[in-house]
Amino acid sequence: MEHPVDRLELGCYAVDSASVPALRRELAVRNARMVAVEGADQFQVRGVPADRFDMLVYFREANPSRVLAQP
Repeated sequence: MEHPVDRLELGCYAVDSASVPALRRELAVRNARMVAVEGADQFQVRGVPADRFDMLVYFREANPSRVLAQP
């Protein structure tokens, strides 16, 4: 699923999944897990993104969370 949404040269955006033809067909979807399993294929899950997600919010780059200092 990442390939079609990464083709836009935007840093981040939100889109109604059903309005994007490329998201209305079956694609491999990254399966993020809490625990890494050696040898597991992270793209083993397939599905139609527009059927699973009402809206897609895309960030080209993501960083780990961090705790902010209290004011």
